[in-house]
Parts: sequence; structure tokens; C-alpha cells
Amino acid sequence: MARTKALTELTVADLWKEVKDPATLWGDLTPQARRTLKLLLQNRMHEELTAYLGAERYARRAGRGGVRNGVYRRQLITTWGTIPDLEIPRSRDGGFRPAVLPRYQRRMAGVDRLIRSVFLAGMPSRASSATGKPCSLSTPSPSGIGGASARRMASSGPSARSAGGPAR
Repeated sequence: MARTKALTELTVADLWKEVKDPATLWGDLTPQARRTLKLLLQNRMHEELTAYLGAERYARRAGRGGVRNGVYRRQLITTWGTIPDLEIPRSRDGGFRPAVLPRYQRRMAGVDRLIRSVFLAGMPSRASSATGKPCSLSTPSPSGIGGASARRMASSGPSARSAGGPAR
């Protein structure tokens, strides 16, 4: 009868033998990465709200700056895929803005860079929306692709616009 090794006795080579193929390894890590990122972002935003209000949840303090007003949900597209139902806490006075996730942000900067690089490489909008699908698990619209490029061009100043080609 073969002896089963204890978890502390396992080496990396032993663990690698259990991996069927590398594609399943990365496929298993991606949902875990999304769940971890979701928890990390939600916890950080709740900590920011606690600092903004000056009191923990359910705490009664004289110097309290306001009260919590539940959460709203947002879908966030990352390079690991879409994080559905990301809970963003809010305050009753409406003044709380999490620093971790700017207002109205739906895609992480890495996704915008990916869309921009594919679009600026000369790929048509329809083809680039199909290219972005594995990254975001949702198809970016052609107007979203153009908007990501336009925002980048507007933020980089007039010198970057003139370097790309003739003025219109």
C-alpha cells in the first residue's frame, strides 16, 4: 500500500504532478483572482467609509461625521475578467467617494490600455471587440473602443495627436 504524504511534506514537483495541463491551472486561478480582488476592493472601500464617517459599523459616537446608507452594485471589468456585483458603500450625505475606485469607472486601466493598443495597431473596431472578449468576458462596444482611444489622446496633449498623422 502506497503511503500518502502529509501536506507539509509535499514538494513543488509533487504538486505539479497533480496538474492535468497548464490551461486548467490558469483557468482555476482566474476565478480565484477575481474573487480575491473583489474582496480586497470591497474591504478597502468599507475601511475608507469608516475613516470618512469617523465610526465603525453600528458604533455610536458623538463625533460621528454621518451614517452609512447601504451599498450599490457595479460591474467592473479587469484583465482577469468581469467582477459582477462589486458592492460600493455609500454614506447618507452622498459625499463619500472611494479613492480605490473612481466614480463612474467600469474598466480598470489595464483593460483600457489593451483596447487602445489593439485599436491603435490598426485593427477595426469589430475585430478588436472580439479580441477583447477573452480579457473582459464581455464584448466592448465599438464606441467604447473608440472612446478609450479618444480619452487617451485627449489626456496626452496636442503633441501626441499631431504625431499620429495629419490634422483633420
